[in-house]
Parts: sequence; structure tokens; C-alpha cells
Amino acid sequence: MFGTQPVVTVEDQFGNTVTDGADSTINITAAIQTGGGSLQGTVTIAAVAGVATFTNLRIDTSGSTP
Repeated sequence: MFGTQPVVTVEDQFGNTVTDGADSTINITAAIQTGGGSLQGTVTIAAVAGVATFTNLRIDTSGSTP
């Protein structure tokens, strides 16, 4: 597990957190962009009032450094 789990904030074009409306509850998916590895845990969660807090992400296999 990560020492600190990722927290993602849904923002509008002005950098304000979107706290209501359809965009405040969108699904957020975590992924490994480069280097490989295997991301495990709950990788997709719904934002609540514009904030998505992951709780159990971990990388189970190592990847390569690009």
C-alpha cells in the first residue's frame, strides 16, 4: 500500500472544486501511466462533492523506469 493514498479533486476551468451537480460525483479511475507495474485495489471510485479519496491502492509488481 502507498504510505499516503491519492486524493483527486474535480475542478472547474478556474481551479475551483466542483461540489455540486453531475460533475461532482463522476467516477475517477487511477492508472499507471508509464513504466508498467500492476495497480491493485479499488481503482475506480465515485467522487463525493468533487473529491475522490482512494483507500487501498498498491502496486503489486514492479515496472521499468522509462
